[in-house]
Amino acid sequence: MAKLIHKFKRSYFLKMSGDGKTIAQVNATQINLFNAETFEQIAQFKEMKNSNVVFSNNNSMLCAKTTDRKLGIYDLGTKQLIKTFSIKKNTQSQDDGFCFSPDDKKIINLVYGCEKTLLSYISVIDIETMQEKRYFEGENNVFRTVQYVHQKQKFLISGFHRPKDEITENISFYMWFDWKTGESEFTDTLYIDTEIFVYAEKLDKIVVCKEFGIKRIEIINENKTLDLSEKQAQKITLSNDNQTIAIMCKNKVELYNFSDFRQLTEIEIDGWGDVSFSPDDKLLLVGTWNNGYVVDLQSI
Repeated sequence: MAKLIHKFKRSYFLKMSGDGKTIAQVNATQINLFNAETFEQIAQFKEMKNSNVVFSNNNSMLCAKTTDRKLGIYDLGTKQLIKTFSIKKNTQSQDDGFCFSPDDKKIINLVYGCEKTLLSYISVIDIETMQEKRYFEGENNVFRTVQYVHQKQKFLISGFHRPKDEITENISFYMWFDWKTGESEFTDTLYIDTEIFVYAEKLDKIVVCKEFGIKRIEIINENKTLDLSEKQAQKITLSNDNQTIAIMCKNKVELYNFSDFRQLTEIEIDGWGDVSFSPDDKLLLVGTWNNGYVVDLQSI
């Protein structure tokens, strides 16, 4: 069985830095940083409330994105907020994907609700100048998730086309986006509504699942489906080695073997939330509206 090694108080998100040294814990009012080995608190940030966070690739910065349309970048050496950016002419809550570019010089941010519409654009922000370039603004797209794929040197972005007639159903897509040139390659799918796509880079496979209320997981171009219709599933995450799938369900996280969808174990938690793996896949980090959990997976 998986072993609980630490429990935090309310933790909407728990994220570990790429070097495995720091855990960021996020709740409604602040971001707390902890030593990942001792769980000793090493910093507290209160400027960016109701946010999600990502670490830079070199582990020197932390980017926070709030639901009320702000981005903030923290220097993890000085523990100071060094850059801020506000999304203008927008009243929509911002909870879609964002991440650092591979060279840590830019932020790729998916912005929902441009010019008071229910559409999206891709914002590429230069960290030094905080100037942005926008892509696909005014087009009938909604972008939801973004993931950098090293072997392709591009971002995989998933979303759906919102029809102008408001009658036709949404058609999901994934696209390869070149962050340096802005060039892109859309792949429309037969999936309707709000499917999201996750790339298993180690296996060169694309996994598809419904964004809200996950009913099943599929692997594109393979006759393999994991039925989750009775699970009340809300989020999936792949381990870094692409061997394990973690599925956030109500009051539990279920772990499955990727190759055959065989269930490995389940971990009891309190509520729903976010789930991620440590860089070495030895730990599972679970954040909920009630608590945060760090779970040792080596005993599974």
